Amino acid sequence: MEVDASNCTQEVIAFEDNDEDEWYYDSIGRFHQLQMFDFDSPLTHVDFSEIDHICVAGKIRGDRQEIQEFSLPEKSTTSAFESSDLKMKTGGFTTKPLFQMKCLRNQRKLVVSEHTLDGVSVYELGSEKSDYIRKVSEFSSDIQNPLMAVFEKKVVFGSSSSNIHVANIDSNRVDPIFPPDGSKISETKISDLNTWSDFSVGYCECQTGKVTLLDCRSLKSKSFSQFPVKSPGESSKRYSLSVQERGNLVGVLSSCGHVTIFDTRGDSELPVSEVEVCVDSSMQHGGSPLILFSPHRDDMFSVSSVSGGISVYRLEGSATKLVFSYDGHSRDCSRTNVFITNHIWSPTHENLLYSSANDGSFHCWKFIENKL
Repeated sequence: MEVDASNCTQEVIAFEDNDEDEWYYDSIGRFHQLQMFDFDSPLTHVDFSEIDHICVAGKIRGDRQEIQEFSLPEKSTTSAFESSDLKMKTGGFTTKPLFQMKCLRNQRKLVVSEHTLDGVSVYELGSEKSDYIRKVSEFSSDIQNPLMAVFEKKVVFGSSSSNIHVANIDSNRVDPIFPPDGSKISETKISDLNTWSDFSVGYCECQTGKVTLLDCRSLKSKSFSQFPVKSPGESSKRYSLSVQERGNLVGVLSSCGHVTIFDTRGDSELPVSEVEVCVDSSMQHGGSPLILFSPHRDDMFSVSSVSGGISVYRLEGSATKLVFSYDGHSRDCSRTNVFITNHIWSPTHENLLYSSANDGSFHCWKFIENKL
């Protein structure tokens, strides 16, 4: 297997007399845990395959992209700043560079949409018999580079409000959410897609950020569209959508740094909370905006790719409070044009996140609230 496990190294955290080490000294009191690793190419996609294994998509070789699965390091018993290295478990290559990647957690499978290819493909992670990640099936459609979301053994993928499909991994069946029978469904390009139960799908429109939550059984929907009006001359916004695991709250982040939180349980379409994230103008052509709710706390969410770091907020009634800001990827002032490519919450540990940046850095950090 032509996968090189040596392309990931742990960054040794040393305390010396230079400007960069001031960040380390200041960080001692801000983290319960901090581990840093360097890959030789940026990680474009990151997701958990199991609670203690993570899949990353990195180096592009010709027309293919490398995918690797690592077991996560244990926290050192002697220091929150030391750990064993990442250990590669399986690896392989996709047919084309990835547009999106989602793992079917604890099922040894991942689903990808690949550039220039229609539909989505299913890859099987390695096992005891083989450590190679290989393509095992695909769900064909007329959708090129679809957005995706997964829930248990269900894959939702689409590119517009009228062209969303649901695929079942076990049966290999693909069904359109809206039957192609001439139903009058307005077609609007979408910028993000979510699913959080067997029958619930949410999407966010590209042009306006409007959110639609859909019950796939009854096709009943609910929409939220109370967003700031785009200023004259303002470039096109990009939007990220996150739905709380229980489906109670919906969060939308625009590339201009505006966060809007809605409550799905009431009749009102008005947001329950809004906040402006400080935007670094150099990030505008960097990574895509990303908002994620914590899987452990209903009142906490994180945002990235609108500034050089990752911001964590806590909801306090109608107010939103910044409780942590992670700048570890760009801690050195000489590291210019570094932006976040991905971040993800740990499925098992509260306040623990993993993040990657376009310089190949990959960090694991467990923050202490209000240590700004």
